[in-house]
Amino acid sequence: MAEQDGFDPNTVLNQGVISRAARGRERNAAEQTLLITGLARSGTSMLAGMLQSAGIWLGDHVYEPINEDAEIAQMLRARDFARLDALIARHNAKAPVWGFKMPDLHQFLQHDELSRFRNPHLVVIFRDPVAVAARNALSEQVDGMQAIIDATSAMHALAQFVRASRRPFLFVSYEKALVFPRSFVDNVLDFCGIALDEAGRTGLLRHVQPNRAQYVLTANRTFEGIVEGVLEGRLYGWARHVGNLMPLLLDLLIDDTLAATFQAGEFRDDLLAANLGNGNHAFFLDLGDLDVTDSSVVRIRVNGRTFELANSGMSLAELKALRETR
Repeated sequence: MAEQDGFDPNTVLNQGVISRAARGRERNAAEQTLLITGLARSGTSMLAGMLQSAGIWLGDHVYEPINEDAEIAQMLRARDFARLDALIARHNAKAPVWGFKMPDLHQFLQHDELSRFRNPHLVVIFRDPVAVAARNALSEQVDGMQAIIDATSAMHALAQFVRASRRPFLFVSYEKALVFPRSFVDNVLDFCGIALDEAGRTGLLRHVQPNRAQYVLTANRTFEGIVEGVLEGRLYGWARHVGNLMPLLLDLLIDDTLAATFQAGEFRDDLLAANLGNGNHAFFLDLGDLDVTDSSVVRIRVNGRTFELANSGMSLAELKALRETR
């Protein structure tokens, strides 16, 4: 009946895709930068892994299953534009089309700062906010209600960021990608201007699957640590990622303003004796060059995470007093 009436059901089938195509000089440009983003835990790793398999270079420091370049992520979080601009120039010289994955990109760049990239195209994946909130609550140990409030607010902010940028964009739905995987693959490749034959497109379907075991294992991180006090003008304590011996990157916030990013990688005998990894998890941060007073509220959190160390949120005076009470 549908064929006799000339009706194509695909014209009203919701496949979870909204896009703004390139215009003018952008339309047929051979050079572009693909900015892969979305809320954290919304499917950005799946999307980035698929594009990487499709031949898009995502940087020199990309590791599965997260598929995020650690170098560019660090620069964006620190808003280190001198290093970022140099990296962009190197990447532009290396490849006419390249990209990177950065969840919550809108939190690290203003919409007009996208002009730093060559012909930027935004590839954005959205997920059911309850699923995003539940995953964040599990992985980051936050209250579920607060997690969903944060997720819905962030979703709105991300959409506003994309609209204000006036750049070409593709919005895709994580849930619809699982229902219509081939349509998802085709829409992403077509938007990015990637030409693959039938076998190549079919091969990308392996990326479109929920709850990949390796990703879930990596995404569920457990952190622990404590700010122990101030000694000779240095803030000290320890922090680690349980089950991982690599030094942990931490952020220092003074009165809720990011003041420094540093590593917890110093050795202490007492940490080793307490079976806290290999003992290389301590930090001693010189406060001399920082704008901090006794009344300042000092917070230390895991870089790029919401997890804060024990005693984070105390005033500097309170932290100084901790040592006196030991």
